[in-house]
Amino acid sequence: MSRRPIVGGNWKTNPEKVADLESKIANINACDTTNCDVYVCPSPLHMGLVYDKFTKGAKVTPQNCNFKGCGAYTGEMAADQFASMGIEWCLIGHSERRGEFGLPTPAESSDLLATKLAYLLEKGIKCVLAIGEPLPVREKGVEAVLAFCIEQLKPCLPHLDAAKVVIAYEPVWSIGTGVTATPAQAQETHKAIRDWIAKEKSAECAAAIRIQYGGSANAKNAPELSACPDIDGFLVGGASLKPEFAEIVAAIAKAKMPLSAQFEAVYKKSGLVPHPTIKGALATPATVLTRRFDEQYKKSGLVAHPTIKGAFVVSDAAWRDASPAGSAMAAVRASRPGSAKPEKA
Repeated sequence: MSRRPIVGGNWKTNPEKVADLESKIANINACDTTNCDVYVCPSPLHMGLVYDKFTKGAKVTPQNCNFKGCGAYTGEMAADQFASMGIEWCLIGHSERRGEFGLPTPAESSDLLATKLAYLLEKGIKCVLAIGEPLPVREKGVEAVLAFCIEQLKPCLPHLDAAKVVIAYEPVWSIGTGVTATPAQAQETHKAIRDWIAKEKSAECAAAIRIQYGGSANAKNAPELSACPDIDGFLVGGASLKPEFAEIVAAIAKAKMPLSAQFEAVYKKSGLVPHPTIKGALATPATVLTRRFDEQYKKSGLVAHPTIKGAFVVSDAAWRDASPAGSAMAAVRASRPGSAKPEKA
């Protein structure tokens, strides 16, 4: 099944200065979203300043939400507020909210995140659900990684809807470290997650749901990671604040472009047009044929026939140049009284 790629930019608590927002917005607006979905997660403080500034189809996606709605919930954001601002997506479950702050703040449990997911979907907001393992788990092998991720996904399993939920797999040990999982590691984990969903939910959901890779994704490693069949996009951190973000989007869009879109791209470059009578066939445009004919006509030495419309004859100059007989005949014609001077080649 062909899955449309999706790339997200998580700005976290960046940038520091409001004046820097313009350049960050420009980075997102530089993305070609023709063949790739794009979303961006501004800091909560900046979200209200930028949510209507993205002009190329990128979706503003808050980094968190509550599950109670509007009311006396200090420090929270509600899906009803998102909807009133035209916001369609929300990110939940990032490792930095699951206890990776390194601060004595309560970690968000997988059960809590399942509650948030159900609330968002009920309110008509689509969701990016982040999961991922710490380094000690990765060092035990893919079976341990899958077991860890399954525990994060289990409470959310009833709510997994491929049309409304994207899974962002982010190995915690690679986030912001510059250390990226190898393409083989990332593919192995993504496939294991997809296989588990097929077994526990449905084959249809597993085939359709998009699974992003996160963890130091950048323009350099994006093409190789994009070639992995079970990687459907990226959740990008630091690189989403830089111009290279557009290159990441372009890399996955190119790698995942369906055959129909590839044909369309080639077709547009070819100059061909639909055949006027044969359905499904292509033809060279009449303007191109006319131009090519004119070019050949000028090189041929032909001239319009003096009496037969649409017909051509060899000019005296071309005939003279082509053979001694032609040259002699042209001379005879030129010597006749009242004849025109021979054409110059």
